[in-house]
Amino acid sequence: MSLEIPPDSPFSSVERVFHPFSRKLSGLLKALPSNIPLQVGFFRNSQFARRVKELASSHDAVLAHLVRTASYLEECNLPRVLEMTDAISLSYERTAAHLGLLRGALYGIEARRLIRFERELIDRCDLTVLVSAVDRDFLVQGEKSNKSMVCSNGVDSDRFRFDYAPDGQTLVFIGKNFAFYNVDAILYFAEVVLPLVRSQFPKTKFKVIGQIGNGLRRRLEKQDVAVTGAVDDIGFTAHGATIGVCPLRVGAGVQNKILEYMSLGIPVVTSKVGLEGLDAIPDKHLLVAEQPAEWAVQISRLLSSPELRSDLAHHGRSFVEEKHAWAALVAPLSDRIFKLVEAKRRDQADASANQGSSLP
Repeated sequence: MSLEIPPDSPFSSVERVFHPFSRKLSGLLKALPSNIPLQVGFFRNSQFARRVKELASSHDAVLAHLVRTASYLEECNLPRVLEMTDAISLSYERTAAHLGLLRGALYGIEARRLIRFERELIDRCDLTVLVSAVDRDFLVQGEKSNKSMVCSNGVDSDRFRFDYAPDGQTLVFIGKNFAFYNVDAILYFAEVVLPLVRSQFPKTKFKVIGQIGNGLRRRLEKQDVAVTGAVDDIGFTAHGATIGVCPLRVGAGVQNKILEYMSLGIPVVTSKVGLEGLDAIPDKHLLVAEQPAEWAVQISRLLSSPELRSDLAHHGRSFVEEKHAWAALVAPLSDRIFKLVEAKRRDQADASANQGSSLP
């Protein structure tokens, strides 16, 4: 099914293939006795595969997003680029340690399948792209590979405009709040850290912005946490926040929420997991905390010091402008892809010339 394309879209066309539950279940069951990650089987769709193969004949390269779509690359005799984003196996490995026995075991099995699959993909693809050196080094294991590169996440600083205007004692969390790592972070902060902060600053408010399930919403509201659900304008909804928090205990990659806080002019306190993948300097661009008491100390420092908040806000904005502007980030990736396309064309031209010279 073709979709209508907005005038400002970067795409010339978009097609959608329906993936019913029956196919999801079938793919999952087929993957179970194999070494294929379950999520790869879950998203396998033969109709989609046929359409990718058809489209490949009229294109110069194929780019897959996430390992779930990587198997479709094998259908194409074109330069193959996989935008892996995170090392998902690293995220699953970390998550398994925070789950109960059964779910933890399932996540552990999927993590082992994923790490094999992801490392094989780096060998099979012409170029694999990850958002941080931490993720790349986890998969490549310190070896230098010219088939992988880091292209970090960026932030649209025009959309997330700098507007440093703290209201005094509002803490904010931005995210898609269905993923385990965000749910775990929110509950950890609301139920463990926030009471410590409120013991010193009783008027402290905590606001969670983004899609959220009803069960989590009700649980947070019992903790006197404001929950917005999905919003049209994150910057408008977060306006006036005093501190942006990223208390992730599991996960991988680069946390967009930190880039968004910095772009908006909201001082940041993050965990070490949240800091991974960023070159931000603690105590200059943001603050870092790990244990609950440390979180309470860092937040108290900011609530007590307008000067420190202002310094972090302005340094954070400078950091994203210098290090995470989209144009500068994407240029090296674009260059690598164009070089792959040109190399493929030269190989085809050479093969055609050699074939012609061998004719009687």
